[in-house]
Amino acid sequence: AERNFILKQILTTTDETTIIEQTFMCDYGYNIHFGRNFYANHNLVILDTATVKFVDNTIIGAGSVVTKDIPSNVIAVGNSCKVIKSI
Repeated sequence: AERNFILKQILTTTDETTIIEQTFMCDYGYNIHFGRNFYANHNLVILDTATVKFVDNTIIGAGSVVTKDIPSNVIAVGNSCKVIKSI
């Protein structure tokens, strides 16, 4: 509950289905938009100098660096983050 409270202060669109493990880094936060059921494993970096969107049902692997939109119903990983599997 405390983690979600902090995320809501930093990020534009987040809800009870948004889970981001520590550590998490971003440029601004307000340029990041989440759909429902978003999960990111440890050490996520989102470079949001432009808008970055995550649609519904997205999983981001540990250590990923996200620089562009990620579609719905996928698992994405890497630096730079790429879709590796549909779910």
